[in-house]
Amino acid sequence: MQKKILRVFPLILYSCVIYYLSSLESGKLPEAYFINFFIAAHFIEYFIYGMLTNFAFHKNPKVLSILIGVFYGGFDEYHQSFIPTRTPDSCDFIVDILGVIAGVYFISFLRRKFYER
Repeated sequence: MQKKILRVFPLILYSCVIYYLSSLESGKLPEAYFINFFIAAHFIEYFIYGMLTNFAFHKNPKVLSILIGVFYGGFDEYHQSFIPTRTPDSCDFIVDILGVIAGVYFISFLRRKFYER
């Protein structure tokens, strides 16, 4: 039981960080120095989320991890609709999904390469 909690705790903590960052108004976000900064940030943010979900749910990792990531990405965009100066964006949601899928498959690749010999 304690091992399960240790596997899920990083995912819960990271979910809280994403929620906090999504709660910031646009003026409080770092200034973008190139046009695709926020697209790259979304991809990296959800790449990490995908890795953490895959780590947390390692017994049934791919499908469950992707579904959780898609749900949380959608929740994140919906949550932004309640924040002044922020709006949900379907492009961000698509990038979130791609990041989750890439993160899940990256961890699956590492698991196969180094742990399942």
